[in-house]
Amino acid sequence: MFLDEPKIKRRVMNRSEHLRTFYEHLLWKTSAIEVDDYASARQLIATECSNWPQMQFQLACMYAMTDWIEDDIRFDKYRRITFKKRLSDHPVYDFWLTLMESNWDVFFDTVNVVYAELSLLTSETRVPNQKLTLCFQFAIRHGYFQLVEYIWEKIGDNTKEYIG
Repeated sequence: MFLDEPKIKRRVMNRSEHLRTFYEHLLWKTSAIEVDDYASARQLIATECSNWPQMQFQLACMYAMTDWIEDDIRFDKYRRITFKKRLSDHPVYDFWLTLMESNWDVFFDTVNVVYAELSLLTSETRVPNQKLTLCFQFAIRHGYFQLVEYIWEKIGDNTKEYIG
C-alpha cells in the first residue's frame, strides 16, 4: 500500500554526514570556524578507519585521494569486487571503480556530428557519458571540491563546454 523510498534516496548523505560520525576527530581550519574536510578525511582514514576498508575507500573516493584509491595492496582485486557489489549504485563509487578497471576513454561516447551547411562534412565528437556526468553533478551538488577539481583537470575543453 505504501511505496518505499528508492534505495538511492535513502543512501545519499550530506557531505558533512560522513565526517559527523567522527565528530571528536574533526580538524578545524585555523583562519575560520570551519571544518577542514579534506584534512579530517585524511586523518580519519589513517587513524579511526584503519581497520575499516570500505569507509577508507568511500572517504578516499569522495575527496579524490588518488594515492589511497590506487593503492593495489590496500584495495586489492577481491576488495574491489566486494566494493563493486556493495557500492556500484552510487555515482561516485561507480566512477572510481570503473576508472580503476579501465582508463578515461570509458567515460566518453563518440558521436557523429553532421554540419547542416555542408551535409557531406561530418566529424566525430567525444561527449561524456552518464557515469562521468552523474559523478560530476553529485560532486558539485554536495560540495566535494577536490573531486570536482580532479575531474575538471582530466577533461578537455570540449567536454567542459558540454558539461556546462
